[in-house]
Amino acid sequence: MENQKIVAVWLTRAERGDEKIRERLRALRAEYKPKKYTVCEYHSGDGDLKASVLDLLEYNKLRSAEREIEQEKAAREQSAPAKEHDLRLHRKRKASAMER
Repeated sequence: MENQKIVAVWLTRAERGDEKIRERLRALRAEYKPKKYTVCEYHSGDGDLKASVLDLLEYNKLRSAEREIEQEKAAREQSAPAKEHDLRLHRKRKASAMER
């Protein structure tokens, strides 16, 4: 992940509590901090991986749909003042033409 300046470290359940590994991680963070890298620790969990991934995918799908609706709503709200302005301008021109 060179372009993002991230050092990713995945720890198994057994490694989580190992003090030697914790010390190596501290040294790793100290080494990469001056280089402006972020050291990311990923820890294996106790849950069911398949269920967790499916839940995450479902959440992301719902969130994506919500964002799409919000963007469409914002686009409609932005175009509404322009339409109102165009309508007023059209009425003004029509009234001006009638006066002539």
